[in-house]
Amino acid sequence: MITWIESPREAMQSHGRIIPTAEKIMYIQTLMNAGFDALDVGSIVSPKFIPQMADTIEVLKGLNMEENTTGLMVLTASLKGVEAVAGIKNVSSISFPFSVSPTFQKKNINKTIEESIVLLEQIKEVCVKNNKDLVVYVPMAFGNPYQDPWDNEILLNHLEQITDIGIECVSFSNVSVPIQKEVIKAVFSAAIPFFPDIEFGLHLHTSQSGWFGQVEAAWDSGCRRFDTVISGLGGCPMSDELLGNLDTDLLLKFLKEKEIKTALDMNVLNEARALAAKLFLT
Repeated sequence: MITWIESPREAMQSHGRIIPTAEKIMYIQTLMNAGFDALDVGSIVSPKFIPQMADTIEVLKGLNMEENTTGLMVLTASLKGVEAVAGIKNVSSISFPFSVSPTFQKKNINKTIEESIVLLEQIKEVCVKNNKDLVVYVPMAFGNPYQDPWDNEILLNHLEQITDIGIECVSFSNVSVPIQKEVIKAVFSAAIPFFPDIEFGLHLHTSQSGWFGQVEAAWDSGCRRFDTVISGLGGCPMSDELLGNLDTDLLLKFLKEKEIKTALDMNVLNEARALAAKLFLT
């Protein structure tokens, strides 16, 4: 069984063109009908840094949720941002970036690790009051390029801090740092047994060459939650160097080879691919 999160946000926020709201709604609505477990649809961040996401609330309110069970997730790194979307019925979960790299955390959301923990506690309270799930993304979970100290013990210590807050879903990401499959296996093999009540996921930035071994390492270590982006578009806009996201079709290829079934509607997925080509590739 796999939990599959498709992320149109990643593609939209990294695209040079600011996509009109109506086109975003059409694309996301199609993805909702494809059978993904959840969609990462937008973010509440400063339009100064990511203008492509300035209409996220308008997009959320424009989606038709009738007879659709796909969850909608929104990323934010501020209490104000969480409060802005917490009351929107269409939103099922809110995500927050919490890096174990102090340098990246300061660069990404302008907060120290200690300040981020306090903020995460506040965000968790708002989520509980509004019946929203809270997903913590851990950028630089597999190491960092800043010479910040990193190993599995540091990662586990940070995880212990956030699980004390009551976090139940954590997704590891490498952002701009290429990673070896052995590192992925070591991280998940350490974290999953240590925190059996947490759902762990992989938000992988990768190339077209090393992806299979990386996905396989996570799967074989017990990870069952994966993020993808159609055509592998996007990457962290706060990173100096961008690696593409794990392509939706590549994860499909992996699952087919492993004879793992999914609930995706391939006809609708083809419609989404065609829309993505018009939105992002032309």
